[in-house]
Amino acid sequence: MSWREGWKQRRDRQLLASRAYGDRRAMNDPDQSGFNRAMYRLVRLFFQKPEQGAATSIYLASSPEVEGVTGKYFIKQRPVASSPESYDTATARRLWEVSSHLVGLASQGAQ
Repeated sequence: MSWREGWKQRRDRQLLASRAYGDRRAMNDPDQSGFNRAMYRLVRLFFQKPEQGAATSIYLASSPEVEGVTGKYFIKQRPVASSPESYDTATARRLWEVSSHLVGLASQGAQ
């Protein structure tokens, strides 16, 4: 078996595990070392469950409290200020121009 075939088989197992277990990796993966298993167990303490991660999106899509609210950034169902860079109109204009060029659209300026 070539290294590419071996890599593809391993990647296929990982994809199957991620589909079967959602965002969790199969703990009985023979390619996963003891160190990796220990690190995964430690790090997952800081992860949100899928339901928790989706809560703000569901709130924004379904709550009458935020109906008509636009242009805001939400974390844990609360509006928060985004980074100062996100308010820089020159950067936004440049991003629009570069993106338009990359996808083949005529540059129309920031909208």
